[in-house]
Amino acid sequence: MAIEYDILYKILKDSFLDDEVILVDTAGDSNHYEVTIISDTFKGLSLIKQHKIVYDAIGEHMGNALHALKINTQSK
Repeated sequence: MAIEYDILYKILKDSFLDDEVILVDTAGDSNHYEVTIISDTFKGLSLIKQHKIVYDAIGEHMGNALHALKINTQSK
């Protein structure tokens, strides 16, 4: 099962409205992505907490429709 780029981008952008979200389909199969999110939300948080926020945004799609996601997070 896979998740289309537009759907995943919308999920992420809806969760990080005023932030920069860069999404790349790394394998061209709608199943392996890399995301970079630049957000004040991450300021002062550990990398683990930053990634948990991203996983929480993706919710049930991770491990189901989405097989692999490389996450890069940065604060503004």
